This record gives sequence, structure tokens and C-alpha cells, in this order.
Amino acid sequence: MRSIISIFILFVSAITLMGCVAENDSTEIVVDLATLSGAWRVEDIDQGGVIDNSMVTMLFEQENRISGSTGCNQYTGNVSLDDKAFQVTTVASTRRACVTALAKQEQRFLDALNDAVRYEIESNTWLLVFDASNKQRLKAIQMEAAPKHHQQDVMLEELQDQAAFFDCGSAGEVGIRFLEPETIEFSIDDRATVLKKVRSASGEKYIGDNITFWNKGSQALFSVDEEQYVCDKSP
Repeated sequence: MRSIISIFILFVSAITLMGCVAENDSTEIVVDLATLSGAWRVEDIDQGGVIDNSMVTMLFEQENRISGSTGCNQYTGNVSLDDKAFQVTTVASTRRACVTALAKQEQRFLDALNDAVRYEIESNTWLLVFDASNKQRLKAIQMEAAPKHHQQDVMLEELQDQAAFFDCGSAGEVGIRFLEPETIEFSIDDRATVLKKVRSASGEKYIGDNITFWNKGSQALFSVDEEQYVCDKSP
């Protein structure tokens, strides 16, 4: 009998120990309340859900930047986060044609970003975004960072950290920043737009919103509408 009791005690102890190990192995996502840093997947827009597998995302980057996917196009903009205030400005996006349902969802998402004034974190899990009338416009959950095992992921991360500035004479200084290997954010006079790479016989060429930017080495050409400017890379 004593042997049976001893075996039972050992069995219970082993189960308890396994439970503790499993609990310690779990990884809790810790939300940085000051910056909301990281990637978030939008699960609800205007309390009407989202289209399955459409992947509407928000990526909060350093220096008050926000970017991500509308479910059809890529977007980027400025974001101000101060004591739970939430304000997005200067939003620019690619202009790929979307199917009707995704186009409508995209507009609802961009409208929600534009109307946002504050945010809350619910249960250290959900990001809730509200407008001035205290209506919940967005609900998102933080995405776990994927391990950077692939060289392509590392290259993209390095590209996104790169920015360059060019002196374009009377047009002033323009800046470019990579969003993806073939997509750049083009900024001038505190305005930003997204340009997509197109085929070019020489150098790198990007177009979008009546703007064309061509670059090879330290030289660049920038045109908007019918005006063209010769640019030199700033030191």
C-alpha cells in the first residue's frame, strides 16, 4: 500500500511540474502602450467585421510612422500617439484596382484612420480605436513577429531603414524611402505619395499620382504634371 501511495504522489508531482514548465514556455505578447510598436491585424471596422483573409494591417514604426495594408493596397502616413490620443495624417497609398467589396472595405478603413482621435488597449490584447463621437472604429490584435530566417526578410528590413534626399533646384528637397523592394514613399513639402517601380532602360524609375521619379547613382530626375526637375543627391 505504501508503495502505491508513493507512486501516486510521484505521478501528481510530475503532472504539476509539467504544467509549470508548459506555463513558463508560453510567450506573452507585451504591448508597448507608449508607441504601440509592432504589427497589428485589423479584425473589425466600424463594428462590421472584415472580409475573410483580406489582411488589413497597421504597422507602427519608429519616428511616428504608420504603414500597412488596406486589404488591397499598401499605405503609409504619420501617426501621433500621446497619452492615448491617436491621430493619423498625410496618408498615401498605392492605387491598385480592387474588387468592389475590397474597395469599399479599404475606404471604410481609411476613413476610420482619418477620423480616429484616441485608442484603448483591452485586456492587454486588443487595440480599440475611437473617433470624436466615442464610436469604436477599429479593433485590432497584435501580430507575433515572424522569425527572420529568410534572407529576403532581412533584405526588406534593411531596405525599409534606407532613406535618401535629393536637391531638386527650385522644387526644393525631395526624399524617398523604401516601403517594399519595388515601392517607395516620395515626399516633398511635407506631402507624401507612394510610387511603384516600372521598367526602365537605365537606372530605377518609379511612377504614381502624376509623379515620376528616376534615379541612377547620385543623379535623379523628378517630374510632376509637365514640369521636370534635375536633382542631385544631398550629402
